[in-house]
Amino acid sequence: HFLALVRAGFYDKKKFYRLIPGGLVQGGNETGEANISLKAEFSDRPHKTGTLSAARGNDPDSASSEFFICLADQPNLNGRYTVYGQVKDGLDSIKELNRIKTDHSPCAGCGKNLGGGFVEGHCGNHHHDAPQVDIVIKTMKVIETKK
Repeated sequence: HFLALVRAGFYDKKKFYRLIPGGLVQGGNETGEANISLKAEFSDRPHKTGTLSAARGNDPDSASSEFFICLADQPNLNGRYTVYGQVKDGLDSIKELNRIKTDHSPCAGCGKNLGGGFVEGHCGNHHHDAPQVDIVIKTMKVIETKK
């Protein structure tokens, strides 16, 4: 499903709508377009800097067109999310996203500052980890490597 969306240009010119500095950047489609529920395919691949993985809700089988890229190693996510791939080119750009301010630095709702680390649950539902500047995917391509 993910590869078909990439090849069709589905992600081109879409924004990353969630950013957790020191954690991850999330994109895809939060409005429901092209969303279907996919069965989880967990593996032993680690969530390290640049890992591309399926975003989902509380149900492990709820992934669809949304995805995230790890901005730093996230061993707490290992075995809990479906890993699709690894960023090979542009990893320095991925790391630079850690500098972008969000509505949670500090949180616009309560003033709490996470200090740039990834904390599950954060401080409630009154923020969305929205970047203060647009982060746009120019184009997304799949480069398959031969083993």
